Amino acid sequence: MKNFWIIILLFTSTYLSAEEKHQTAIDDVYYTSLPVDIIISTAKESVIYFPNQVRVKDDFGGYIDVLPTDNVVIIKALTDFQSRRVLFQDLVTEKIYIFNVSSNNSNSPRSVRIITPSEKSKGENPLSKIPEGGAYIALTQHASVSLYYPERYKPTSKEIRNIKIKKGDASYFVTFNALTKIVSAWKGYGYFVTAIEVTNLDEKELVIDPRYHFRGDWLFLTAQHSWIGKRSDIENNVTTIYVISSRPFWESLL
Repeated sequence: MKNFWIIILLFTSTYLSAEEKHQTAIDDVYYTSLPVDIIISTAKESVIYFPNQVRVKDDFGGYIDVLPTDNVVIIKALTDFQSRRVLFQDLVTEKIYIFNVSSNNSNSPRSVRIITPSEKSKGENPLSKIPEGGAYIALTQHASVSLYYPERYKPTSKEIRNIKIKKGDASYFVTFNALTKIVSAWKGYGYFVTAIEVTNLDEKELVIDPRYHFRGDWLFLTAQHSWIGKRSDIENNVTTIYVISSRPFWESLL
């Protein structure tokens, strides 16, 4: 078997309404004035949590249903549409929050909680705790060791936590003939890292090139091995790819 190596290039929370109908996993987003990408659904509502009460600064023209209540905005798509710019204004600080919103018919749309650097009462911004070497390296190493090292060596970190991820066909992720399987996912330092097992289905050895062999909107991508054996080479025809993104895996794959 190939030697183990890594290329180094380098709340959950619940909002309870009167009917408790918005129980869903929430992604923390540390707002830095850059637009927040969010995919909403025609099938189910998403929830956006702000630090303070907000108002909507847009006319949605019949394509989005928006219900702002204090510092919570419930949002649902009325139709499928491509990315649109949506603005919210903080009524306390007058800060403008910019969102790039698009839609689909998913039953598990994204809900987010906006956190600003000034929110000391909600804990220190984890972006300030990024270790030497960078968040991408720390996340990749955490994921790899978690999966492939003996139990006694499994890492524990207050900044990185394992998260649930929907399993499904991720064949679009690769540009070559391969079987793909989502292994696990974590969140830390404001990013998502996902491990994808890739099995080569061609009778040809492949030298992995992150520039050409994978699809998706990734901040960082690295492979467990630099090459993958042909299909009949059962000891070497599988590797694990680690991708880091600002959004959950399935949204970044689109």
